[in-house]
Amino acid sequence: MATNMSFSEMKSLFSYVAKGDDLKINTLNLSGSDNMSNGVYYWMLDEQNLSNIELRMKEHLEIERPRDNETDKQVEEELNNL
Repeated sequence: MATNMSFSEMKSLFSYVAKGDDLKINTLNLSGSDNMSNGVYYWMLDEQNLSNIELRMKEHLEIERPRDNETDKQVEEELNNL
């Protein structure tokens, strides 16, 4: 397993979770299917479920929802600049 969290960030996260003061944990499941067509295992995400999860996370994180006339590429560029 790999992570991009520093050790300091991990300790901070652990301290936050260990407190347990009004800790609210939400879980989301990424639906999909197994694929081993070339001998390597892949979890193939269900695109509709992925879109729904993306919208729920943006709402939860209070990230502005894209206007109807914006393309997916523009939205992706905005998210990459956050």
